[in-house]
Amino acid sequence: MVGADNYAENPGSASWSRELDVPMDRRSMQQWKDLFSGAGFSDIRQFQIRYPQEADVPSWKKEFGSLFTIGTFSGR
Repeated sequence: MVGADNYAENPGSASWSRELDVPMDRRSMQQWKDLFSGAGFSDIRQFQIRYPQEADVPSWKKEFGSLFTIGTFSGR
């Protein structure tokens, strides 16, 4: 399982690399699936954990949330 907040579909994280002056690898949801598949995982699933609307957090956490990609290692 991999969790990521900085992914392409989350516009709230688009500026993080520049603002923090830290190189970051920003991948799309499909790219995460492709990485898992290429590494030998199967039954790949994704879900986004979002905060409740009433939570006092940045809006991206409510709209997009953290992306989790999970799979079963089928070996090589």
